[in-house]
Amino acid sequence: MKPILIFLFSLCIDSSWAQHTFQISAASYSDSLSSVRIEPFDMDELALPIALVYAGVAVNGNHSGSLKQHLMEDRNKYFPTFRTYADDYLQFAPIAAAYGLDALGYPSRTDLGNRTVILIKGEMAMFGITQLLKRTIRQQRPDGSNFHSFPSGHTA
Repeated sequence: MKPILIFLFSLCIDSSWAQHTFQISAASYSDSLSSVRIEPFDMDELALPIALVYAGVAVNGNHSGSLKQHLMEDRNKYFPTFRTYADDYLQFAPIAAAYGLDALGYPSRTDLGNRTVILIKGEMAMFGITQLLKRTIRQQRPDGSNFHSFPSGHTA
């Protein structure tokens, strides 16, 4: 599990060096090319995300003294039959948002065809990476039903 986490962290850090922020003025497209401004990347911007990732990894242990285990024991003690199906559907919220916002009067910047292609590519990448990590990390579910708990589909 540690080699995978190190690999994922290195991907985040390496790709961050290549990112630049572009700000284009509200002028016409031809005038906007002269107003493109590149802001340098500051490593301090990664401090909070890296701290949160490390805290999540530290809390998410399988050992008997971990915070996750204590919360799981309390949940099973006080709510032994607890089951919600909302998580099964929350992973599809981006699809509903992509088309639902148009229906509510918030138009997208891209046309329907491009938006659909982008959404399909994004969902395929998310699903593939999530399933690969689930089968590699093998984190046990709180109810003990299987070892495909992390990362969860609804948070991916």
